[in-house]
Order: sequence, then C-alpha cells, then structure tokens
Amino acid sequence: MANQLYVDKAASDQLESFSAPEQRAVVETLERLSSDPLGNSTEVPQTDDLRVAVADNIGIVFSYQKAKRSVIVTGFEELPPISPQEKKFKIAAA
Repeated sequence: MANQLYVDKAASDQLESFSAPEQRAVVETLERLSSDPLGNSTEVPQTDDLRVAVADNIGIVFSYQKAKRSVIVTGFEELPPISPQEKKFKIAAA
C-alpha cells in the first residue's frame, strides 16, 4: 500500500492552482525529503523554470519563474489528518 503524504493547508490551497506537471515536481521533492527526514539529501529537482529551496526557518519553497507562482510548504506528515474536514492536498506516493 502506498504511503500518503498530507501537506499543510496553506500549501494545499496554493498547490490547487498549479498545473499537473508543476504539482508532480512538488510531489517528487516532498517524497524525496520525506524519505530523508534528517535532511541529508541536497539533491532536489531543479529545472529551467522550477527553483526549490529548503529553509529551516521557513519551510520548503517551490518557485516557478515563468508562471510567477510559488508555494511554501511548512509541514507535511505521513499519516492522515486528524480532522477529515480540514482540506489537505493528498499525495499518493508511487
């Protein structure tokens, strides 16, 4: 069974306006970071358009230069949210 990642609500709301390829790049980075909780991995996907920065005091910042869209993920967890009413961006890990 695939793991489920739940992104914090603020990021969830922002991610809904992203295109499918943009969301996929964010998902892939979150999956990589969640499998490395100590933050030892310095490899994050970077493309001509996408810039990803991990800042301990802010969170994970995903910025799309051309679309002028960005999202800051301040937290994600591997278990379902306690309150199902709270809107979450649910990611099914491959």
